Amino acid sequence: WKTVHQEWQDGLAAAESAAGESVTMTPPLVMKVLREVLPRKVCIVDETIVHQTEIREHQMWDDPFTFYRAPSGLGQGLGYALGVKMALPERTVVVTIGDGSFMYNPVVPTLALAAEHDLPLLILVFNNSQYAVMKHFHKRFYPDGTAVTDDDYYGVNIKGPNYEQAAAMVGGYCQRVEDPADLPAAIEAAYASVKLGKLAILNLIM
Repeated sequence: WKTVHQEWQDGLAAAESAAGESVTMTPPLVMKVLREVLPRKVCIVDETIVHQTEIREHQMWDDPFTFYRAPSGLGQGLGYALGVKMALPERTVVVTIGDGSFMYNPVVPTLALAAEHDLPLLILVFNNSQYAVMKHFHKRFYPDGTAVTDDDYYGVNIKGPNYEQAAAMVGGYCQRVEDPADLPAAIEAAYASVKLGKLAILNLIM
């Protein structure tokens, strides 16, 4: 088991090394930068779909309060994160959420409540401009179907808004991040905002 575990760790390290040289944003890079910038006592509330496995693997938690998963269905992540922040106010609460999942959430009420009750969240929107899991199941269930043969996936692509701008409604920090080289500074700025009691939203273009 020690050998298997070391092979797994080596694989994670290799993925993060490759992510550091990539010209596109990837979950291993995001989680690596989070580990480097944020304090060890952090809570991560995840409501991604296609990125969830890499997020879990690369966060490398040290205690049982580090990781939470929105329990069922989409649209619960932000509210769930507020509950975690209320229960553990001394911790930084990070929300990792897909752009599709973000669209399901009650964003305005969440941000309003967070501002009113001093519950700043650091929200990372993993933006791949699609409901990628829907495309995955189109291919899985109908490999010879029209969607696959014509490369035409109805209801999959998302021409979303500037999600990060939602933070401006409550005086929070907002930034769109496309270049991986800009990620460390963006997370540092977002974390600085949270420490001052203002939530932050980073729109990460995956």
